[in-house]
Amino acid sequence: AGVIRLNGGDVSFPSFIMHAGLIEGTGTVSVGTLTSSGVVSPGLSSLGVLSISGNYNQTSTGSLNVALGGTTAGSGYDQLAVSGSATLNGALNVSLTNSFTPARGQSFQVLSSSSRTNGFASTNLPALSGGLRWQVNYSGSGVRLDVVESIHLAATNYSVSESAGSVSLLLNRDGDPSGAASVNYATYDQTARAGFEYGLTTGTAVFADGVTNASVEVPIIDNAYYQENTRFGLRLSQPSAGFQLVAPTNAIVTILNDEVLTPVGALPFIETFTSGAFSNYWMIYNTGGGRAQITTNYSPFSPSWHLTMDSAIAGTNSLNEAVLH
Repeated sequence: AGVIRLNGGDVSFPSFIMHAGLIEGTGTVSVGTLTSSGVVSPGLSSLGVLSISGNYNQTSTGSLNVALGGTTAGSGYDQLAVSGSATLNGALNVSLTNSFTPARGQSFQVLSSSSRTNGFASTNLPALSGGLRWQVNYSGSGVRLDVVESIHLAATNYSVSESAGSVSLLLNRDGDPSGAASVNYATYDQTARAGFEYGLTTGTAVFADGVTNASVEVPIIDNAYYQENTRFGLRLSQPSAGFQLVAPTNAIVTILNDEVLTPVGALPFIETFTSGAFSNYWMIYNTGGGRAQITTNYSPFSPSWHLTMDSAIAGTNSLNEAVLH
């Protein structure tokens, strides 16, 4: 183990494997590939850029240490600049200096490279206040730290009567409410089906300047027949720049049935229908091969008790009477 300390100078190696030790300072390390299982720390007595002219490979025991004291690489924060490829593992350790307080929307390109493989196994980041969060962004050109605020749903579970007409889901934004923000949303089926029990709903929720909450209204369809309670979901995606989604980003809505079960009479129950018309007691599913399965919507038999109807010709329904077996 040892220390390589640069103060604006250059050092060259055909290749360099650092099993332990420290490389720090500002200047350039010219090398085919620098493999580091030790500590790489750009900057010396002040913030700065440490350049690797070649490739950089950080192992599981290696670490990259950077300090943030402003928003400009070199003069404001430390940066490791790799001219070739960067293969990452180990730790990224970040600290604040010069009484610097990061603000929403600020970004720090702590590592630049021509290409990047993998990411740090751990990131040790300084605490932020006022609802701010760190977002670590990996790209082909390196690693960038963004200061963002969060958007999330207010709850993970909602319930609504099927006769209510609609249900409102609340969204919150954390931190400084200045400036507008937005997030996309979309409903999805579970046991409830869009167009039958609720209305398919997609769009963008907007938080106006100074406002910390928004809502999404989803239509609820009263189908006027008895069935078990059903569920659908809503998920958030694609927050606007400067914001990050945090849990909960997904909510489940339970639609509460408000019809009363009415007995259909003693078995066998026979219902005659014409041209496919059938009462709300039954739901019809095609099962192929000329057979239709007609399943009752009514508990306690749903869906174990069903009607079957066979046709003499596949693909057609020639019978006009169905009997519950």
